[in-house]
Amino acid sequence: MSQGSGSQLTEHQLFTQLGTEILLSSKMGTAVSDVQKAQVGRNWFKGHLQDIQAALCGNSSIEDLATKGDTMALVAAVTPLLSFSPTGAAATTIVLLLTRIGLRRICAGEWS
Repeated sequence: MSQGSGSQLTEHQLFTQLGTEILLSSKMGTAVSDVQKAQVGRNWFKGHLQDIQAALCGNSSIEDLATKGDTMALVAAVTPLLSFSPTGAAATTIVLLLTRIGLRRICAGEWS
């Protein structure tokens, strides 16, 4: 997913993409609706929110990259910190969600 295309996706579309990636990585298949895929993605994200906050919040380098909006640099910096991520591809989608939702909102606990 390129920076341009990913930055234009809605939060719902990104959760759908994350759900698809999770289902594929777990060998569960993707023969479910987009609504169900989005729910899988949202549930995974909510279930790992504390892990995401612990890995990223308070890290000035990550916060600087998020502020600059450099998605590709942010992906490169964040991916190694997301060891709990289901796949490498999902890490990119997670970073796109972080930029869509806002890392500051996530770190401040303003998103659920």
